[in-house]
Amino acid sequence: LFKPLDRSWVMEILNKNLYHEEEEEEMDISNFDNFELRDCIIEEMKVNPEHYPRLAYVLEAIYAGLPDEQIHSFFKQTCEDYNKRLTQYHIDNARKNVNRGVKPCSCDTLKKWGICKNQCKKSSNLPWFNS
Repeated sequence: LFKPLDRSWVMEILNKNLYHEEEEEEMDISNFDNFELRDCIIEEMKVNPEHYPRLAYVLEAIYAGLPDEQIHSFFKQTCEDYNKRLTQYHIDNARKNVNRGVKPCSCDTLKKWGICKNQCKKSSNLPWFNS
């Protein structure tokens, strides 16, 4: 019934461009090939995630350069309660914070929120943890 959520599935959702169903033009997603989510966030985004996993996803997606349309496409696929207006509000707020220098959530924050289970090995490979 549910397809496992892994990097290829995330990229498949991002490539579908479901946010603009009424439009025929394709979005250029060539610069998203290197987008990597930490395993703990992927796990929490599988089935109708709560607020904190969504926030963690949005911060990483914005930091990686994904446009709003791709973030909306992903949420339409993973969130039963998807609301375009409310989602855009949270994206805009997160983008303002990223523009002010806020980085994606640290592993410590993800642990506090109950998202990180100490299984992630990607943190040291993510650019915002190496600066």
